[in-house]
Amino acid sequence: MQLKHIREKGFHMVNLIHTALAEKYLQDLFPEDQASGTSHAISSSGETQNQILASINKLIEDKQMLWPEIVRLILIYAKNEDPNVFGPFEEQVTQICAKLAGGRPHTYNNQLTYQEKVTLLTVLVDCIH
Repeated sequence: MQLKHIREKGFHMVNLIHTALAEKYLQDLFPEDQASGTSHAISSSGETQNQILASINKLIEDKQMLWPEIVRLILIYAKNEDPNVFGPFEEQVTQICAKLAGGRPHTYNNQLTYQEKVTLLTVLVDCIH
């Protein structure tokens, strides 16, 4: 296997990990009501919130192409729900969100440093559980 093939497999693995985390968070955030087929956002205040994420969850089937933007919106949503959700990573998450804005999966490797990638995965896993 050549280096190019290894990089491509790694790229696809990163896409799948981030997409799976984003989809899991969206499923938890917008559980579907089996009786009516509609979904409602669950927030700490009990109100229906963040219609952008709800629309993305409902309308976009292939989230792999947009996961950087979806992840950025999830981070913003989590911050709005709990201002202290990121703890010691607060400043780093702000920088990561700025870098993810308008990003695509193929630009992810060049936009974020290794430490920012680790922080992003840490924060996503911590937000979900």
